[in-house]
Amino acid sequence: MERRHATGMPPAWLSIGSGLLLVPVLWITLWTFGQTVAAATVRGEFWSSPPVWWFHVGLLLWTITFAGLRGPALSWLYVFAHEWTHVIFTILCGGRILAWPEVTSRGGHVLASKTNHLISLSPYVFPFYSVLVAGVFFGLGALVDLGTAGEWIFYAALGYTWGFHVIFTACMLWEAQSDLARNGRFFSLVWIVLVNVLVLAALVLLASPGIEPWAFVAQWWRNVLSVRNWAEDTLSLAS
Repeated sequence: MERRHATGMPPAWLSIGSGLLLVPVLWITLWTFGQTVAAATVRGEFWSSPPVWWFHVGLLLWTITFAGLRGPALSWLYVFAHEWTHVIFTILCGGRILAWPEVTSRGGHVLASKTNHLISLSPYVFPFYSVLVAGVFFGLGALVDLGTAGEWIFYAALGYTWGFHVIFTACMLWEAQSDLARNGRFFSLVWIVLVNVLVLAALVLLASPGIEPWAFVAQWWRNVLSVRNWAEDTLSLAS
């Protein structure tokens, strides 16, 4: 018998329907992100920012690391971040950890009292090591003056750890992941891409003083209205 949700709809239908609802949001967000970076590049504010350069230096260093040192050690680091992210979001969602994470280079496991789509998909959108780097940087910054060199190291470390997160997330998405299957693969993929784009946009806003957060949000809303007007015109023509 086909398992059904409380609404009476098959879970697969809910997953696909929810994913389709997120597609326009994802498209508008990507569109806005491209517009914002392009405008800042034309004005010369994006690539002239040292934090942006150092962020990309970190990405380059990560690419070299992944190409030359990919193996059990890096896999273990990813699994560690993956399982402990489950722990963090389980606790944030009010759950309890029944068995603490078991981590190996081939996989891991954690036993929790509850799960939901945020808990199960959190490792694919939460850059564990980037958040750890930010915590160390701001913690030290509250105690001592790290100076310009410290800021450059911080942005390079953000680029390095962000590259780690994105590359390993992409690799995992190609494999059969129970986290994705549990929430529906289509919905999971759309949601993961959307949140990662938002996180990347936040990092770019942080690294580039030429891009103001309010301008990004305002442009996103203008694009929403443009899409709405286009949809209304299309429907009126069709009728």
